[in-house]
Amino acid sequence: MPSEIHPSPALARQLALQAAAALLVLSLAWPWFGTRGEDLPWPGTAFAIGGGALLLATLTRAPWRWRLFHAGFVPLAWAGAQLPISPAWIVGLICALLLGYRLLLDRR
Repeated sequence: MPSEIHPSPALARQLALQAAAALLVLSLAWPWFGTRGEDLPWPGTAFAIGGGALLLATLTRAPWRWRLFHAGFVPLAWAGAQLPISPAWIVGLICALLLGYRLLLDRR
């Protein structure tokens, strides 16, 4: 009988932290720009989400490597989405990031 794969509590905590930062920034940015009839400035929003995630990671006393991950994840994801590259490269990059993410968890 194959064993089931369950996310570790540390992984669930990091995903929740990243989602909380995104929800916080977007819940403030959308009404602000929406009432003015302006488009959401995605580069600034991505960096604000990264900064919010860095702040939350610092407040929860995450190790330094997780703080770097949180600070750079959304801005790098936005920057990567702007590149005119094949979807196969994106899938490969996601696989590499998942492998690196798993290696970070093993080093805890």
